[in-house]
Amino acid sequence: ALVHGGFVDAFKVIGEPLISKVIELATTTPLSSLVVTGHSLGGALATLMALQLTRQLSNIASDRVRLTLSTFGQPRIGNDAFALLVHRRLCNTKSGGHRCYRVTANRDIVTQLPPMMFDFKHHPHEVYL
Repeated sequence: ALVHGGFVDAFKVIGEPLISKVIELATTTPLSSLVVTGHSLGGALATLMALQLTRQLSNIASDRVRLTLSTFGQPRIGNDAFALLVHRRLCNTKSGGHRCYRVTANRDIVTQLPPMMFDFKHHPHEVYL
């Protein structure tokens, strides 16, 4: 699976401190659900965060924490393989009970970037406003 380098670079800056804090909370409090959300670039970063959290939480609280990903005006993050990975780990309620929603508004240019002609795809469960 391939992800746009700009999103990976941005995630490297914020990802680890946030993941560490969430893992700390999950191990010290009765955390049963978690919503990861973001708008535009934040939506792309929220998707990367949700993927990392499902992997990390599966080691300590997989049957206890239900994750919901809700993004707004999110750009395309990666290729088909990445979109499928997001679908399998986050959007397929049959495998883990997680949920995802990608909210888009009509004519929002950000949701059309990077262009599909460069093999960037969205993960499923789009909700139109």
